[in-house]
Amino acid sequence: MEALVHLSGVARREGLERLLWEPMPVLREAPATIREAERLHEKANRSAVVPIGFCLDLGHQCAAGTRAADRDPYEWLRRLGPLCPCIHLQQTDGEADHHWPFTERYNASGIIQPEKVVDALGRSGAQDVELIFEVIHPFEAADEAVLEDLALSVNHWRGVVS
Repeated sequence: MEALVHLSGVARREGLERLLWEPMPVLREAPATIREAERLHEKANRSAVVPIGFCLDLGHQCAAGTRAADRDPYEWLRRLGPLCPCIHLQQTDGEADHHWPFTERYNASGIIQPEKVVDALGRSGAQDVELIFEVIHPFEAADEAVLEDLALSVNHWRGVVS
């Protein structure tokens, strides 16, 4: 916590308005649960020089040993949305941090739906949220396939967000 507060001071000196922490899909890398994130946010911001929020990745709610709400990306959005000015978008089956694109193949088994993301953020009261694709292909994937998957992902979200 001391290091995080120190980094918030460095962020201020460098002209940043806030610092973001990304919850990870592993219990040893806290916060991996909603309650841990809430506690970290509350404790860190007592002494932080700039506000500390979260960059929430929608594929990270799969930490082994978690259950119920902690494995529900929409519950993370509803509970923590106002603390998350940045959301990483990836398609996932909820069992692993796959970083799949939003294509017909992966959407068939995926749990991330644009309408539900927007609805959950709206219910949370979040405003001005940056939605950023974090689709990660294997290094050996052909450039054409990567570009096609990214274009399909954009088209999947088009019309739901502006």
